Amino acid sequence: MRSVTALVPAVLLTILASGAVQAGGDGGGWTPTADEDSGDVGVTVVSGVVYTPGGGSGPKCTWDRYDVGEWESATGTPPPPLPDYEVPDEELTPEDLAARNDEREQATRDEAQRRARTMVTNVNGEPHHVYSVRCPGFIGNLRVVPANLDADDLLPGLIAAARSRIELPEPDVSPRFEFGGYVNLGMWLAVEPATFEPLTAEAGPVWATLTAEHDSIAFDFGNGDTRVCDGFGTPIVDENTLDEGPCGYTYRQSSPDDAPYSVGVTTTWNISYTSSGGSGTLDPFNRTATFDHDVDEIQTVGRSN
Repeated sequence: MRSVTALVPAVLLTILASGAVQAGGDGGGWTPTADEDSGDVGVTVVSGVVYTPGGGSGPKCTWDRYDVGEWESATGTPPPPLPDYEVPDEELTPEDLAARNDEREQATRDEAQRRARTMVTNVNGEPHHVYSVRCPGFIGNLRVVPANLDADDLLPGLIAAARSRIELPEPDVSPRFEFGGYVNLGMWLAVEPATFEPLTAEAGPVWATLTAEHDSIAFDFGNGDTRVCDGFGTPIVDENTLDEGPCGYTYRQSSPDDAPYSVGVTTTWNISYTSSGGSGTLDPFNRTATFDHDVDEIQTVGRSN
């Protein structure tokens, strides 16, 4: 898998082109600025992937790749001049004039081909294409994308972005961790239900959409015991019961006086993706939060008659 360092969001690349910018026209959501001293025109181009949550699989934005002519027009870069001749046309013989006209026509065709070529700029020594991007929710901007990018290159960044969107588990247990519990009092274990919107990463013609579906929860009770339950567990249904729930646990020993149990709660998410290059599954995501839980013994005091 190739490096996509240049695709980190918020990295800015400034491309300089000599000449003046013509007012008016579609700037694609960006504004060229001119240096007063040098006359160079600076066009700020964002180097990065677009991440879009929600919706189904597939790209959400419109990417228009610049060719050389479009880029020169946008930046005010003058094209190379056509052939210039010292001898006026009227002083040429008919044969020489015909040859000159043929040369001019060939130069015009060559220039048209040059302007039609895809605009390529080097970033960190690698060729990149320049795109005008428009997405739902914002006007658009310019972005550079590695010329040889494929869908697999998007996955590491997409995974990191998706992982940050999955919230830490919020326990729904009885008795609640912060209230403490008692030896031989059954616990009911669950977490608050959570969902994940599909997340799409795209760069030029390449895209990948990641989907996460919740699978299970796991509890580490801080004493060497663990419990794994499907789904989000089972919240308590009867506050008066002393029995543990179908997803439950019962402490048989109190926590040390000066150290509550540290309970780890983990949610596991199954990850799949579709992309412009195919589809597949990825390693599950785990999100873990820890909570202090003080467990005491109920002391029974007897009375003699």
